Amino acid sequence: MRAGGAIEDNSVAGNMLTLTNVDLMNNSTASAPGNGGGLHITGPGDSNITGGTASGNTASAEGGAYWNGAGIMTIDGTTVDANTASGADADQGGGGIFNEGGTLSVLNATVSNNVADGASGSGGGILNNQGTLTVTDSELSGNTSMRAGGAIEDNSIAGNVLTLENVDLMNNATASAPGNGGGLHITGEGDANITGGTASGNTASAEGGALWNSLGVMTIDGMTIDGNTAEGADADNGGGGVFNNGGTLNIVNGTVITNNMATGASGSGGGLLSTAGDVTITDATLDSNAANRAGGAIELIDGNLIFTTSEMTNNDVNGTAGTAAPGNGGGLHVTGNSGLITISESIVSGNEAAQEGGGLWNQSGTMMVVETSTIDSNSTFGTAADDGGAGIFNNGGIVEVNTSTVSNNIASGATSSGGGIHNADGGDVTVMVSTISGNTANGSGGGIHNNGNSFDINAATIAMNDALANGGGISSMTNTSLKNTLVALNSAANGQDVSGVFASNDYNLIGTDDEGAFPEQVNDIEEVDPLVGPLQDNGGLTNTHELLEGSLAYNAGDPADQFNDQIDQAVFDDVRDIGAFEAQEILLSIEDITQSGNGIVIYPNPSEGVATVEIPETFGTAIQITIIELGSGKIVNNLTTSFGATELNFSAMANGVYIINVTSEEGTSTHRLILAK
Repeated sequence: MRAGGAIEDNSVAGNMLTLTNVDLMNNSTASAPGNGGGLHITGPGDSNITGGTASGNTASAEGGAYWNGAGIMTIDGTTVDANTASGADADQGGGGIFNEGGTLSVLNATVSNNVADGASGSGGGILNNQGTLTVTDSELSGNTSMRAGGAIEDNSIAGNVLTLENVDLMNNATASAPGNGGGLHITGEGDANITGGTASGNTASAEGGALWNSLGVMTIDGMTIDGNTAEGADADNGGGGVFNNGGTLNIVNGTVITNNMATGASGSGGGLLSTAGDVTITDATLDSNAANRAGGAIELIDGNLIFTTSEMTNNDVNGTAGTAAPGNGGGLHVTGNSGLITISESIVSGNEAAQEGGGLWNQSGTMMVVETSTIDSNSTFGTAADDGGAGIFNNGGIVEVNTSTVSNNIASGATSSGGGIHNADGGDVTVMVSTISGNTANGSGGGIHNNGNSFDINAATIAMNDALANGGGISSMTNTSLKNTLVALNSAANGQDVSGVFASNDYNLIGTDDEGAFPEQVNDIEEVDPLVGPLQDNGGLTNTHELLEGSLAYNAGDPADQFNDQIDQAVFDDVRDIGAFEAQEILLSIEDITQSGNGIVIYPNPSEGVATVEIPETFGTAIQITIIELGSGKIVNNLTTSFGATELNFSAMANGVYIINVTSEEGTSTHRLILAK
């Protein structure tokens, strides 16, 4: 009636119970209280169980097969199969094994098809109640519970550590009361160290298809988390692979989180959902996960994230998990006021969102920093003009993109905007020493669409992007400023490179300003071929556009800016180049010959001290010639002239390369002259 359907060990400290190759089959204990259907140990005595099978045993409350007290229980090479514990409380269950404050070690074992079927029963395979649990080289499969922990429930306290080494959690499930942690659920402040192993095919009715962490520190090291499902319908339900409820979560060393889903109507975080906790992901892969509401790979609510040397690839919120609702953040989605998100030396690629943020989606109140990373080939499908942001969508937060490449992303909805980056709703974005290339928008802003508070760009290359409407490179509705930036070779119906409202902080190269949108400053260069190579690996961790011989971007940046380029190359020849790439050799040679533009010709070139500028009458009347020493960026002469021939005297100037800007009411024509006396 009370305990120990087959064996009751009323032990004292120092005693040892030994079972070797013993089968405990179809035993039961009733309801007073009904613990340990096969074996129950009262007191602090120890036990060693080697080999054998415990199957078909039943406990009315706890420990369908085995129940351990305050001692040390070791289960080695044993099969624990199809046992049941029926206790109704949240701290009851343990369909296979129950550990009440003792030390439980399970190794080389199979714990399968056990059930905790009480109304709030937990731990279908194992329930550890404020004890120490270590599981090594074992499989827990096909176990079920009602409340939490389909395979394992760890009802922990601060200071306790659960250890799983090379453990497979396979096809376990937890039902709807509430149904958290299909494989593992941790209640309380205890920590967990999980090394190796696989969690696959587990299901949670609400949260954490495979793993559910509470307030402690969970470290997942080298585990594969594959094909698990969380079915909760609310926006803060989900975490098909992993759910973190306010704790600290470390995912490291080759961990793979793949093919997991949050299938509830508003389920979020196909791979991972973390709420109010801190998450660090290093050397890990999140691939092919899916959710319905947001965060195909990761949903972050009110917490911090560090994502380093990792990959977020081929995840989606575009219908794979059911019906997109609305489907934002194919890779990462941020909800609430998270503190700081850092993505460094990582790849975000091939993710899809039904509405906004194919790769990354940032929220108001959160700062997102993208460093030395690649955001590539992500897609959005929202049809409105305020949808898009296939690479990055910033919904009123702060985003910094440093030494990174945003490339080949597609905002494919009918009028959606921002193939690379979309800044909206009062957001602030800074792009520094980065490349925006090959992105497409069916609306405006092939590379960038800015409709937020501010968008500041310094030393970027924005090239080969396309928009069907306005601003192939940049579409700016408010406050976009550029410095040391190359915007060229983009395409659009209107504003091939730039369209909208801009401020120039000087030293920019704008390939084509067909709308006259860009307020050219004295050291800006317009209406030229930038002569850049294709997007490719030119060294470093991200792809870039190198400058080709003859590029006017060479040594045309601000001489005061001496920071390294995107791939960490130092400024060459004392003056930085315009754009994200710094040439490491002289690109202007003595063989460069006479240039012409708008009918203007400068000869001889190279010059031995005197050159002539021939200006056609069609160029205008009030003509200004500005001579700039390319090596220093200094203006060495200004003169006013008219059409016809004007002689330029370089006799007092040092040999080198000079930029000749010829300006009139018709525009500006930029030329290069080599002085070789």
